[in-house]
Amino acid sequence: MAGIGFTLEQRFNRDTNTGDLTGFLGAGAVFAGPWAFGTAAVVLLWLGARSTLALRDEGLLFAILTASCALAMHLTAPLAFVISRYLADHIYAGNARAVGPCYAGAWLLHLAAAALAGALLLLTDSIPPSTALLGVAMVVTTTHLWLAGAFITMLRAYGTVAVAYAGGYAAAALLGRWLGSRYGLDGYLLGFWIGAAGVAMALTALLVSRLSFPTPADFGFLAYGRRRQSFVLTGLALAVGTWVDKVFFWFAPGHGIPVSRHLACFPAYDVPAALGSLSVLPGLAWLLLSVETRFAQDTRRLFTTLRLRGTYDRIHADKIRLATGITEDFWGLLRVQGPLTLAVILLAPDLLALLGLPATSAHILRFNALAAVGVVLLQAQVLYFLYFDAPGRASMAALTYAGMNAAGTLISWAAGFWTYGMAPLVAAWAAVWVGGRMLDHKLARLESDVLRHFARQALRAPGRITS
Repeated sequence: MAGIGFTLEQRFNRDTNTGDLTGFLGAGAVFAGPWAFGTAAVVLLWLGARSTLALRDEGLLFAILTASCALAMHLTAPLAFVISRYLADHIYAGNARAVGPCYAGAWLLHLAAAALAGALLLLTDSIPPSTALLGVAMVVTTTHLWLAGAFITMLRAYGTVAVAYAGGYAAAALLGRWLGSRYGLDGYLLGFWIGAAGVAMALTALLVSRLSFPTPADFGFLAYGRRRQSFVLTGLALAVGTWVDKVFFWFAPGHGIPVSRHLACFPAYDVPAALGSLSVLPGLAWLLLSVETRFAQDTRRLFTTLRLRGTYDRIHADKIRLATGITEDFWGLLRVQGPLTLAVILLAPDLLALLGLPATSAHILRFNALAAVGVVLLQAQVLYFLYFDAPGRASMAALTYAGMNAAGTLISWAAGFWTYGMAPLVAAWAAVWVGGRMLDHKLARLESDVLRHFARQALRAPGRITS
């Protein structure tokens, strides 16, 4: 997220409806591009392939594309907050030229990891070599997209990014269906990969053209991650919490559909869960946008007042404004997202029927739509804690989500099909409750914590205070 607040502030400070709408749409594309457009394209491609592929190939297509998304998130999540904080510190110190080398270093590291993970999963599987190679290419490309999406937040080209995501993934779905109808499973994978690779190339070209590279690559974020392990744990826990229920059902006896030695899928759960998660996109864009503009401004104002030894009345007023803004974020999310989530709950059977899916999975769609609202709030709480330099609390909230989703999925497996999807719902809102309690405690002692932080830094480097 490093730097997104500064650029979005400039767009939203226009005080015009057009500026607000442009910023909102741009933020949605930047924040959720790889996930939202990618998930929608995978579901559309799979729905189109059901009438042309044999049952095993249909399952293999869905499993490879889903596994590439899962691997990409798990490969990029551990260092996502580390890199953001590493770059934020450089930007705060006036060293914006560090962004390019950091991107190059992260690109080399993550793509090597993606190639290795994809090869271990697919090239050792029982699927044809051509299919396995296309699958590895999908893992590498999807990882590239997730990584580029994290860095693209520092640029102002929101319209370009939105067009790249929407156009590229639309091309992936259409080209995949066209080639798949002629060449089968490999045609579907090849067409989808071409479209996704086009998005990756467009984003990379934009980054390379906008960033400077005084050195070829910078891997300093690795040492930073070793010192700030809570950042690593938070990102990993959020990724695990997102996927643990799905992975369990893939391989649970009598549930998932085995399609190869290493791959399985469970479309009756996966597709409604994906649709439920996608329903929260407007709320996700709105809340993260609020955090990275208004909340970022209020936090900087309070920290500056504390650092400059402002009066107690000024400090208290800034703190009340910050706390009030957090409360407004919660109610604002419910106003923005509530009508859409309610519509999904009411129309779940019809939405599934429209996609040719059984209405018996409607409860999974409903549970996941409600869970997605909780996950958005949890993500906002994680950002609050990171702004307050409390990564330990962020990791505790994320671990609550991951642990309860894993435990709840085991319980729902024993309870029966009607409870499927309830685990992520309970886990998300339980994590929000835990995060809320810790956030209240943090706000109550925020002034003393910040002042102690500045005092420690002054003792380490008299006359100089850093971020």
